[in-house]
Amino acid sequence: MSEVVKRLGELGSWLAGASLLAMMLIGAADIIGTKFFHRPLPAALEATEVLMVFGAFLGLAYTQANRQHIVVDLLTTRLGAAAQRALHRMGQLLTFGAFLLIAWQGWVLGLASVEIREYAPGLLQFPIYPAKLALAVGATLGAFQSGLDVITSVRRRDP
Repeated sequence: MSEVVKRLGELGSWLAGASLLAMMLIGAADIIGTKFFHRPLPAALEATEVLMVFGAFLGLAYTQANRQHIVVDLLTTRLGAAAQRALHRMGQLLTFGAFLLIAWQGWVLGLASVEIREYAPGLLQFPIYPAKLALAVGATLGAFQSGLDVITSVRRRDP
């Protein structure tokens, strides 16, 4: 199971990177079009908003697996090993719970969006439901990965 989650997390990370590249290209094209040709790129803002979801949520499982989240350990480094371990486990459980809640509501909203075939309003209409499903998938992978981290930490008695 952990190997599948790891591979899907890596795939999600690649897709997140591709969406960030697409956002950069759309932004550059919009700026160049506006500055030099007085024609902004239609729906650049809406496309960037949708791509932001891919960039933010599809990379979560990979980030969680590699323990690359931002950590502020100013206080915890001054505590003893037992307190550090307890806080670390509590943080892992809270992370798992947060991912579960986000995934649950992500699936509720994503499937409702698919059902009504939700599109972005504006000059160019494009579907929003892929981004909502990407949020749900990313949060679900994050939940699986953080759940695996909790299990691994308890088995190994890691800090």
